[in-house]
Amino acid sequence: MALIVNEKYITVPTVTTAERLALTATNAMLVYDTTLNAFYKYENGAWSAFGGGSSYSRTVINGNTTAANDTDYTLVSSSTITDPSPSEGKGYSVLVRNGTATIGGTGYSTSGQLLWRVYHSGAWATYQLVTQTQLDNKFITVPFISNAFNPLDGTNYFFGGLTNLLTPSTTNTDQDFTLGFAGTIIGGVIQVHGNSVVGSNEDVTWSLRNNTADTTTTIGVFKTNATSTTTVSTAITGTSIAVAATDSICLQINGTWATNPQGLRLTGYLMVRI
Repeated sequence: MALIVNEKYITVPTVTTAERLALTATNAMLVYDTTLNAFYKYENGAWSAFGGGSSYSRTVINGNTTAANDTDYTLVSSSTITDPSPSEGKGYSVLVRNGTATIGGTGYSTSGQLLWRVYHSGAWATYQLVTQTQLDNKFITVPFISNAFNPLDGTNYFFGGLTNLLTPSTTNTDQDFTLGFAGTIIGGVIQVHGNSVVGSNEDVTWSLRNNTADTTTTIGVFKTNATSTTTVSTAITGTSIAVAATDSICLQINGTWATNPQGLRLTGYLMVRI
């Protein structure tokens, strides 16, 4: 572990990560960590990777390790990562490629997740970059509710969102609305209740009418045979209908019954991924 100097080069002491962390370190120390295959310097009371030139590299983690400040890691198998000696404002990053990264007692296992671990004001904190994959799993709901009506066979009935309490109309521009943001409708829940006549239980088609694009796209099918005191609820997923921020849209149903329901009301919500 000696410093070697000759007329052409200098070789600094080589140590493992465990040996480096066991040193009684003082500022200005410089070593080569053979575990992490990187130069490390002890500066301002903490170890940190000592990069050179314009090159950039990430250190691969495939087993439990103690991190170093100012170092970027890529996790390829489940590991526990221990924080380095604390230094104000310092820390490290971990990209989860495979497995679970246990950092600060919390496990992170989403592939592509990027974590920053930073020491500040006397404590370690973990910050996460929200990836597109994580965003894809999030959505908002747009509610709707209609007044009671008596649907006829083979007739398109249109109704709006945003709890307008209007009676569904046969005119597609009577109850249209805009989302105000671009999104994708990924499903929804439609409920039928309050029927004065139950009606038969044929499938009824629920669609999204886009008046701006002049398109009608099926969301799914549902039943309408509710009673005056019961609700028929249908959840639909797996839909993918793109809507622009300024598109004029409304909801549409169409069915044919052996016995038509009467006095039915529609409530529910659309699930929209932003």
